[in-house]
Amino acid sequence: MFQHIFKSDWPTLYTQLDTTLKSYHNLIVLLFKPTHPYTAAYSIFLNLWNSISVQLAEMFSTDPSKLAQFLCSIQLRNAVYWQSINALYVMEVHILPTPDFTELLNSVRIKAWIPPLLQGAPLVDVNHSYETLVTKAK
Repeated sequence: MFQHIFKSDWPTLYTQLDTTLKSYHNLIVLLFKPTHPYTAAYSIFLNLWNSISVQLAEMFSTDPSKLAQFLCSIQLRNAVYWQSINALYVMEVHILPTPDFTELLNSVRIKAWIPPLLQGAPLVDVNHSYETLVTKAK
């Protein structure tokens, strides 16, 4: 059922990224209550994602490496959030803000998003295509 989530490959198609994000939502709804702040924040993000999916598909189709970088951005925000939760003392009460996934999505839309570097991924020259760089390397 969750085979796509646990698959080790980065998404190369918009539909793969879309399926991964929606499958992750299903997982967190199963783990937490729908009213949990984290689940609510991710649900708001997913609603925005669905409402602008055509625009996003066009934007990500121009550079398929951005799909993996976007997923990595989501994962990094998740990691920081859960590490912060884990660092809290059990008996202390803290209000920790959830990741702002919609801010990430809006930064992509206005082209202000700075994609993270992916470990082990080739650096791509913005003036040349990936195929050109591979040809030059040979």
